[in-house]
Amino acid sequence: MPKQRRGKKKPSDEELSDSQQDGREETFCESNANSAARVQNFKFPQYEEEVELWAYYINRFEVGISRLELTGSIDARTRSILLLTSVGPNPFKILVDHFRPRDIKEVPYKELKEVLGRFYEKSTCIFAERRAFAMRNRGEGESVAKFVNGLRTLAGTCEFGTSLEERLRDQLVIGINSSKWQEELIRLHQTNEATFQEVEASALTMEKAQVQQVLLSEFSNSEYRKVCHTKSGPQKRLTSMQREKRIEQQCDRCGFEQHKSGLQCPAKGQECLNCGNIGHFARACKFAKKAYDRLQTRQIAHKKETGSDESEVSSEE
Repeated sequence: MPKQRRGKKKPSDEELSDSQQDGREETFCESNANSAARVQNFKFPQYEEEVELWAYYINRFEVGISRLELTGSIDARTRSILLLTSVGPNPFKILVDHFRPRDIKEVPYKELKEVLGRFYEKSTCIFAERRAFAMRNRGEGESVAKFVNGLRTLAGTCEFGTSLEERLRDQLVIGINSSKWQEELIRLHQTNEATFQEVEASALTMEKAQVQQVLLSEFSNSEYRKVCHTKSGPQKRLTSMQREKRIEQQCDRCGFEQHKSGLQCPAKGQECLNCGNIGHFARACKFAKKAYDRLQTRQIAHKKETGSDESEVSSEE
């Protein structure tokens, strides 16, 4: 049988040469220097009770610490020092007063976090929190995404446990604040097997369809109707200022009136029937405008030529 090769045994520190040991020490020193530089450059905003809940702040702080740990571990004492130097004067005073006469620099990170959590986290009544969740309805003009985010925020203090997704699903349907949407959601999801994600997707689809319908109706009732259904007969000539003003009020992609904020131009992604490019209608095509200008120039020149010929004929007669 062929002999199996054994891996080389890792040499011990005693077996290493002086130069190899010096190299390991230099690498270790460089690693410590880089770690110290990363810690010194760590900056985090102070905690402001009026702006942010303590739970969110401490979560953001720990995410910042995790970012440092991507290139090296942070020991517990360093974590405590970083928290003490970041939280700001008021939380720092609370910690110093609480742990007196202990040296605040020697207090473990876990204890510091627990004390500030007890001080800043407000006591809540679960029944009041659940009542607020049940009364949360979508506001007038509020998007489905913001409504869902508001429900999730309220549910964070309701302790729903494993029934969280089901509670969110039910309140989304109950508080959608549109009888038409509510009826459609019930029609699409009639059983308890429907998930919150499925109901949310349906609500988002209906919201998108409504926005598009409003956009289409806006065009059909304003400039689109003026363009496509003008009365036959002589039209009043517009002055140059009036034409410039009308052009300024038109979208340079679709040629209709400027869109309201939040509404998408119907020409987006559409192919121009004149030049074949994507993103505008033929009525707003710049190539068509140039061709029209050239045609006008030729027509004017032709009229001048024919006019001069007619005058010559009349003089001869």
